[in-house]
Amino acid sequence: MSVPPVYGQQDKSAIQLDELQGTWKFDYAQSKARIEKSKKDRFGLGNAAMNAKTEELYKGRIYVFNSDNSFELRAANGASLKGKWELSQNGKRLTFNYPSGTARSYRVVSSDNSQLVLKEDASDKDKRLFTELFLIKQ
Repeated sequence: MSVPPVYGQQDKSAIQLDELQGTWKFDYAQSKARIEKSKKDRFGLGNAAMNAKTEELYKGRIYVFNSDNSFELRAANGASLKGKWELSQNGKRLTFNYPSGTARSYRVVSSDNSQLVLKEDASDKDKRLFTELFLIKQ
């Protein structure tokens, strides 16, 4: 049974539209720390070269959530991906809709004005290294 937030307190497992909009930086260290050991082994993160390549691909990523429900994911190397985002009415689920037609839905684990933690719910999440995203507001 979940306990409702005290009057005046925000539910930390939800995010408000005005809090989401803006620029967020992917916290590589926090996100990597949450990867299960079996998945680290499967993706070869014990190997120094693979670990360095993974860090190069993910560290420094920026998520920009615009007020028109568009988003941009920017990699440190300058590559970017654009799409649309949707936030559930209760602020507990964030969905990324990519131009390819793929959608990824995340549950809001925790949020405040400076940090957002998202956990992917998809059945094929084992195919992706990061299924729990730690984002820091910029």
